[in-house]
Amino acid sequence: MTQITRFLLIVLLAAIPLGARAEVSTEAGPLAGCPAGTYRFLVTGDPRVRELDIRDGNAALLPGCRASKVQLTPGERGSAVAAEWPSCEGAAKRVQLEGRIHGAFCEHFDGTVRLGKDEPRAVHADLVSCQKQYPNEGERKTTVARAVTACLAEIQGDPWKDAQDFGRLYFAVQAKLGCALD
Repeated sequence: MTQITRFLLIVLLAAIPLGARAEVSTEAGPLAGCPAGTYRFLVTGDPRVRELDIRDGNAALLPGCRASKVQLTPGERGSAVAAEWPSCEGAAKRVQLEGRIHGAFCEHFDGTVRLGKDEPRAVHADLVSCQKQYPNEGERKTTVARAVTACLAEIQGDPWKDAQDFGRLYFAVQAKLGCALD
């Protein structure tokens, strides 16, 4: 990696949380919805569901429900999520998940899980922190650097000049990593 690239990467990593938070209101939701990508949410308050993992067009409810097709529809206030499993381990009934990824940084999930024709249960989850997902600091920095480089190559425009483009870069990097940037 050249010194210029390394310098730009350090500046970007330092500026992402500060720049994105300065321009995006938590009430307004993310810019143009949450992009398709990887999201690893840790569920709170439901002893039967520990994690919601969305990646590569599939969703899994852990433990028990393996990857199944997910419909992710970006909107002004996040992205709607819908997935269905014919059955899961320990449940012979059909399982349905509906909800929304939301928050200024696409860091929350709120929705319901329905088992067969039972009443739906509320599910609340938060995106896992990148420090938790990648506890080794060197691995985390390398992984973030690769995600930033890949996203810069994919995004049109100059994120250094336009807050909208910078917001899209932030969301895209986070969606590639599957965790909340610190």
